[in-house]
Amino acid sequence: TLSSSSAASDVYKRQVREYDRPLISGRFGISERFVLRSFIISNRRLRNPGVSQAVISVKERAILVTGGAGFIGSHLVDLLMKEGRTVYVLDDLSSGSLKNLEEWIDHPGFRFIGGDVSQPIHESITSSALSGGPDIGTIFHLAARVDVTSSLSSPHDDARVNYIGTMNLLDFAVRTDVERFVFSSSAAVYGDPSELPVSESSDKRPLSPYGLHKLSSEYLLDIYRPVSYTHLT
Repeated sequence: TLSSSSAASDVYKRQVREYDRPLISGRFGISERFVLRSFIISNRRLRNPGVSQAVISVKERAILVTGGAGFIGSHLVDLLMKEGRTVYVLDDLSSGSLKNLEEWIDHPGFRFIGGDVSQPIHESITSSALSGGPDIGTIFHLAARVDVTSSLSSPHDDARVNYIGTMNLLDFAVRTDVERFVFSSSAAVYGDPSELPVSESSDKRPLSPYGLHKLSSEYLLDIYRPVSYTHLT
């Protein structure tokens, strides 16, 4: 924990250097469809580095996992819980199952919140839903409709979850001082690549509404980053 203004300033400078780098946080080995992009959204405590304030460690705050009842989401929850973190799962159980989380349901560091990311997030993430737990410092956004065929037949429903859902979470993140936002994208953003394996620099030419909405969400995160960091100068 940092309390002096000089220490806060040093942290601020490191955050700016990190902002200037590509913030690709990793790739799930299970499938090349899922790519994690980590974006530091906003930290109110670092907006005025010359002012003496305590900088609260991300580790002291809770982690929200959207889609945490799904296959990949539940494995992420397992990892975080075994690390001793406080974890909240937001899931509408449209494709996930509470059976994937049964090991943690009664754990004091775990909360399951039934909710839909296509709706305003504050309607689900309430103080009563958190039951007195710590506020959210990190969001892993894995909730999505992942059926490409369904996205072709119901593009509006796909956009509601895969694009509007991301927008709702970003709005919530900025409004509630979330420090880190990790978005799960998809190889569908590349469409039919001319070369394999696909790299991060490959051309993005989605061939379905699903791929389009995932790519649009990536662009949305790119838009939020500099807007948030204007408060740091």
